[in-house]
Amino acid sequence: EQLRGEPPDRRFDLWALGVTLYEALTGARPFSGTSLDAVLSASENGHYRKLAEVRPEAGALGAVIDRALDPKPEKRFANAEAFLAALTNAVPSPASATDLAELARSVPSEAVKDLAEITGTGVAAIAPE
Repeated sequence: EQLRGEPPDRRFDLWALGVTLYEALTGARPFSGTSLDAVLSASENGHYRKLAEVRPEAGALGAVIDRALDPKPEKRFANAEAFLAALTNAVPSPASATDLAELARSVPSEAVKDLAEITGTGVAAIAPE
């Protein structure tokens, strides 16, 4: 939205949180391409490998991430409370620290090319690799 000159709102922040969750669960950026224009196009059109493809064991989190990363702000979560409710419903029981550590350890190390680049910000999500 910012690159199109639109003022960002809370839904952009929730999009960025979706990027962060995607990166944490996959070790990769959701949007990629060989040029900045290609990455921007992927972001604007919602073209990325869905979490369900990359990490099928993440289950219902895939639909939550998909909604957070929707290119149309009006289709994203309206606010953080709605996002939290969806996350809570996607993970029926609270994850323990051990569960979270195991999920993080299961990200293939070769998928994480440069930990310094995984920032979760909108800028990093659309930066060319």
